[in-house]
Amino acid sequence: MILNKFKIKMFSKKLVIFVIIIHTSNARMIRMNRGSGCSCKIRIQNERDDAINKYNELTDKLNGLITIKNCNAGYVFDYDNSIDDIVCTKCPANHYRTKNNSTCLHCPAGFSSNEGSNLCVKGNEKTLIDTKFCPKGTIIGNNPYATYGNSCLKCNIENKEYMPNENFENKCLICPIGSIIKNNNCFKCPIGSYEKNNKCIECDIGTFNTIEGSTTCNKCNNQKSLAYYSIGGNNCDDSYLFSVANKVNEVVDMKKISEPIIYSIQITSGLIYTNRKIIRDITEMITVVSGVSFSMYMMIASP
Repeated sequence: MILNKFKIKMFSKKLVIFVIIIHTSNARMIRMNRGSGCSCKIRIQNERDDAINKYNELTDKLNGLITIKNCNAGYVFDYDNSIDDIVCTKCPANHYRTKNNSTCLHCPAGFSSNEGSNLCVKGNEKTLIDTKFCPKGTIIGNNPYATYGNSCLKCNIENKEYMPNENFENKCLICPIGSIIKNNNCFKCPIGSYEKNNKCIECDIGTFNTIEGSTTCNKCNNQKSLAYYSIGGNNCDDSYLFSVANKVNEVVDMKKISEPIIYSIQITSGLIYTNRKIIRDITEMITVVSGVSFSMYMMIASP
């Protein structure tokens, strides 16, 4: 049976009157039982706001029911223009309505539609004028029914996926092996390190690496190289100290004296560099303890 606007309006008025009566009665009963702790003006305002909200909720449900029962997909019930018969109007551009939706829904990011559409399709620069870009680290995906404002898919860092810019892309970029993802960008691991599980790790003691973006380090058998004693080796050549000593030895042979000293220096330097994080943490702890001890001393010593 086709409803007309008069019947709809009469039904709506009855609904709002019913809601107001019930709500007002409940409010008065509560005041009778508890007493009134607020001014009449505030009480009346709250009751009116509650009644309006309930009326709007009921109206939305009624309009949605009429839309589903009487309007084709891509159209929605037009209350204002429904006088003698029910009038259904087209959903606006970049919106859609399936047969099961009670209202027109906004297309997800990266999708668009013409007026009166029941489905959104992936858009282009001309059609994507009423939608937001997906933020960095996400893409639009392939779901035309995704919720607008919450439709973008995150790139999976574990799969080395990333996206450095706002976009309407279908696929995430892939960061190659030997590189890591940081702040939605792909960076090659530097010389003297290698990539493992999206982390740049310094070459182990006795190994080195001379190129960026590597996944392995090479073995160093040169005892005169710093890489032989320290992590993070970027070459396996003789160290600067040995290079200088070799030039001096060409003039005056001092190998028996210089080499033991240089070896000791390089071993010590390697230990310090390899354990620099531990040394730094210990130094910071000593500084904190010293500061606390000094403060306590000053508190005790002060009159």
